[in-house]
Amino acid sequence: MNSIIAIFDRIQDREKIKTLVSSQNDMELKAVGKDGYDAVKLGKLFKPDIAILDSCVAFFNGVEVPHLLKRHSPSTSIIMLCSLEDRDLMRLTESGTIAAYLLRDADMESITAIIRKVRAGEPYVNSALAARVFWMLTDRCKTHSLKSKTPVNKAPFPMGLSRTEMRILAFIAEGCRNKEIAEKLKLKDGTVRNCISSAIRKAGLKNRTQAAVYALRNGLVAS
Repeated sequence: MNSIIAIFDRIQDREKIKTLVSSQNDMELKAVGKDGYDAVKLGKLFKPDIAILDSCVAFFNGVEVPHLLKRHSPSTSIIMLCSLEDRDLMRLTESGTIAAYLLRDADMESITAIIRKVRAGEPYVNSALAARVFWMLTDRCKTHSLKSKTPVNKAPFPMGLSRTEMRILAFIAEGCRNKEIAEKLKLKDGTVRNCISSAIRKAGLKNRTQAAVYALRNGLVAS
């Protein structure tokens, strides 16, 4: 049974998640909250398998809620619901504490599917959100370049990162699952998993989400 807490700013969203989880045989909603304070308090109390957070409550008095929640409950996987217009989207993707990013208007079937993927150890990034982060990073680089009047150099790739590993990182940034990557590159599923682990280790990253952000930052594209 997957234990869940859900934190939403809007009442209608809290009611929606109650209906969603109650209809699933393998999920149990432990509690719902309305702000970052509730997220940390409920995370510490229940130590749930999954915490679903609305990006509206991701920062409480300027403090990053996901980091605080993970401090009290390290095993909790965090699913963040965002919109393409979120001003804090960049800060959230840079945190390294979030297992999955979904659009706020995702349908119920999609949310339950992602919950199960995350519990199976497969983080997820919505492709539209990944593309949005890419353009935000591009704008940041342009702004920095104009201010400094010097070219913006890309961070070098680690020595030993293979072409296949770079292509796989690019597909991860596009939101592809392991099976999809294997089909695109005509590789075995086990080979893809090994390449992902190798690339994350070589790049000094912590998880799949950071790998997606890394690929976006460094201009990787799937070919």
